[in-house]
Amino acid sequence: MAKIYQQPINESIELDELIDLLRSFDTKIFDDNHIEESILALKKLYNNRRFLTLHLNSLLKDFTKEDKNFYTFQVFMIAQEKYFNVRAPIWMPASGLASDKAFIYDIPHDHNFNLITLGYLGDGYKTDIYQYDVNSIEGISGESVPIYGHEQYQLKPGNVLHMGINSDIHTQIPPNDLSISVNIMQTKTLSDKQFIFDIKNNRILRKINGERDQALLDLAETLGDENTTDIIEHLKSKQILRPSQERLTRQSPSVL
Repeated sequence: MAKIYQQPINESIELDELIDLLRSFDTKIFDDNHIEESILALKKLYNNRRFLTLHLNSLLKDFTKEDKNFYTFQVFMIAQEKYFNVRAPIWMPASGLASDKAFIYDIPHDHNFNLITLGYLGDGYKTDIYQYDVNSIEGISGESVPIYGHEQYQLKPGNVLHMGINSDIHTQIPPNDLSISVNIMQTKTLSDKQFIFDIKNNRILRKINGERDQALLDLAETLGDENTTDIIEHLKSKQILRPSQERLTRQSPSVL
């Protein structure tokens, strides 16, 4: 059952401390004995308002044409470990363009992995959450499925949302402002089942089938400082980074 954690805390940790803690849990990050500690650590990371900027700058310094695996159009990869990934998805306001489809807004779906996600920057998306029992279905398009419960949460800055594998259905509503979340997802418990649902008619619609440079610039524009700008300009001058348009602006660290 999905649960949101809104209580603020005062402590702060570094990214390396979070990674070390999660490594120590091995395959059991989402077990009852460790999930609360994982969530608490993620909330502590929220209080570190520089970690993502510093991590981005470090990656940019080693950036080459062949080494672009740490980001995609929507997701900035922070850590890829044996049993988990730490990612920073970027959520854009609705634009009415085809690119909105990349964010799966307004589409009820479940996850084939366990997930805890932190609202880190921006007002955060809202999400309507329902539940279902994956063991009660065959997973066929058009199949009736009992869907029950309804909660709406907003991934506001500092909030952490926990969603379970093949149990929570959620519909994401676009944020008003560009928003960034930080996810911990377990990678060794991936299921081969993930669906899009018709909530109104209680049925499965179908299974989910399994400009990166510009996405990186968009992230740098939001998180960057003066050092970020200098690194970007150097990469562009060497034609290592080729944006589709010139959008990077200088921002004071105070806005982060």
